[in-house]
Amino acid sequence: MRKRKSAKNKFFDFLMRNKENIVNLIVILIIWGFLLSYFKPSLILSGTTLSGGDTPSHNYLVRYLRDYLLPHGKIIGWSPGWWAGFPMFQFYFFFPYLIAALLSYVIPMEIAFKIVTVSGPFLLPLMMFFGLKKMNFEFPIPILGSVFMLPFLFLEKNSMWGGNIPSLLAGEISVSISIAFFVLFMGMLYRDVERNNMSIWTPIVFSLVIFTHLTTTLVISLSAVFFLLTKNKIEFTKRFKMLFKIFFVSFLITAFWTLPMIYKIPYSVGFGEDWHINIFDTFPTEALIYFGLGIIGALFGLISFVEKKDKKIFYIGFMLLASVFLFYNAYHFNLVNIRFWPFLYLIPLILAAIGLGNIIKNVKGNWILVIVIAFLMIWWTNESTTYIDHWIEWNYSGFESKPTWPVYKEIYETLIGTPGRAANDLADINNQFGSPRCFESLPYFANKPVIEGGIVQSGLSSIFTYYIQCEDSSHCAGYPRIVTPTTYNLTAATEHLKLYNVKHFIAIWDRVKEDLNKSKDWKLIKKIKNYEIYELTTNNGKYVYVPKNVPNLMKNDDWKIKSFNWYRDVSNLDTPIVFVKNPEKESHNRFPIRISNLSDLKKQKLDDNCSIREEIKNEEISFTTNCIGKPHIIKVSYFPNWKVEGADKVYLVSPDFMLVYPNQKNVRIYYGWTWIDILSTILSVIGVCIVLIYPFRKRMGVVIWEKKLKTI
Repeated sequence: MRKRKSAKNKFFDFLMRNKENIVNLIVILIIWGFLLSYFKPSLILSGTTLSGGDTPSHNYLVRYLRDYLLPHGKIIGWSPGWWAGFPMFQFYFFFPYLIAALLSYVIPMEIAFKIVTVSGPFLLPLMMFFGLKKMNFEFPIPILGSVFMLPFLFLEKNSMWGGNIPSLLAGEISVSISIAFFVLFMGMLYRDVERNNMSIWTPIVFSLVIFTHLTTTLVISLSAVFFLLTKNKIEFTKRFKMLFKIFFVSFLITAFWTLPMIYKIPYSVGFGEDWHINIFDTFPTEALIYFGLGIIGALFGLISFVEKKDKKIFYIGFMLLASVFLFYNAYHFNLVNIRFWPFLYLIPLILAAIGLGNIIKNVKGNWILVIVIAFLMIWWTNESTTYIDHWIEWNYSGFESKPTWPVYKEIYETLIGTPGRAANDLADINNQFGSPRCFESLPYFANKPVIEGGIVQSGLSSIFTYYIQCEDSSHCAGYPRIVTPTTYNLTAATEHLKLYNVKHFIAIWDRVKEDLNKSKDWKLIKKIKNYEIYELTTNNGKYVYVPKNVPNLMKNDDWKIKSFNWYRDVSNLDTPIVFVKNPEKESHNRFPIRISNLSDLKKQKLDDNCSIREEIKNEEISFTTNCIGKPHIIKVSYFPNWKVEGADKVYLVSPDFMLVYPNQKNVRIYYGWTWIDILSTILSVIGVCIVLIYPFRKRMGVVIWEKKLKTI
């Protein structure tokens, strides 16, 4: 009789049969444990409001989405909180904020948002494992790919280019998550094209890449050209059809967001210039080791190609070439080159994992060696880290944990329920509250709109309000590309602030406080420690007004530059310029003054003795006027979605506002849908239907044929 195996032997046999899967799981858990030693659960699960870098501004995105957009059946919509209003998520990546908003219906919003922000670093090692696994790399390469994500995540060489933890802490939340989806889609795309069989999950994952960042979308899209590099026409046709299926389904799914974004791009803002850097100086010293392993990985890939016609290494190499191309041509895509730098480090690390994996894959007991390598990488990463742990503590401990929280709280409570917008001078000392940009969170804490904000490309008025920052602060931050910065000038700043309906100003710089106290336009209303809050007494805090002079009409080509040049001279502000596509089609009675150049600006007095009562809501502006037929300017940014009742159309007027000519006393301007919004939504509904039906397509085909046979 055969002896029955003991439970101990059975367990040992089970371990040996599944040792690779067990090692994979152990290493992922080790990596996550290491990440948790930095992102401490006590910080993530605390109910404080996330701070640090640009991150605090993003709290407002989650709250507005949860409290207003989603209850109104929207993901994309108008927000009055920043700039002179802006189309929230029309030009920015909504997916992380949508997840946080949905989670916030179950758990506190502050915790939900923190969990979403840290998801990128935790997802990346896992997604890298599955991405390499789907490319059919053998053990231990996929799990080493996960391990080699640690030097990428903990890279301290840069703190805002994207993907690594310092960039996340600076506010680059979406790209951190997008890179995780990117490496997963990398493997799924290769698998589907090679086996000529599309998994419905592949276009879904690519849609998530699109929804989370443009840089990842561009890199992976350009990399797909690799599959078409063949002289075999049959192979080319087969691969083209497969790529078309994957990208077309993704296009349909994402159409509701991508098509309106592309169509309305003229009403966004290009921000920042390319960084003039020596690319070799941007890598850490230890990159030489990783790049050396990457070269070994490439050599093993070449051997595999010769022996098995395996093209994986060429695909990864082509992806690196695509990243280099985009890095040096980013400006043409209205992007900044450094946004593509992370891929120049990420992809060589993938090659390094391939190189090391091939070196040890035939070593006896390599599964133990993998665990040792994981611990060594964690040790080295931890030893190389200098400031990340302190920055995480600063951000995730939140606003409320800062010693200065009572001061900040008193400032924003002073502004609750007050009319108009708020502004402040830019000062590094504001970081004591949690971020130098802490006052961009006034819409979040006090429901008080401000003239600056986050996601600059979405704020059309950022062209003009960043110019004000140079006029009322000791220095300027970054500014949109077409802006020529100026110097401190409170007199000019006051006129510009009045134009943008700023009623309150928070001052910390001694010089601006001194000048505000001397000015007849400003009144000190409260002192809170070293901060002073002023009220602009010559501004009534209203958004709708009739200009002093008749608007001049001008063709709208290069209107942003024309409007900016008009705006810089405060003597022009009482004579607005209306920008239209075809001036000849506009009524001469309505627009008697037409100009081609700013130097031709004509001032003709307009009777502005009008009585106007207004009501301002998030996506609706209503007013009653006794000046029917006269131009009424609304100090809210123009956008194609604005519609009007009680007037024939909404005009774009300098600097970036709306203008209407009422044909009745009651006027309603509301944020609605355009034809591109309707069309793109229909396309996305079709895309979702395809996703739902696709898994059952074969069964449905059988049923159809059975019905046909029965009718014969």
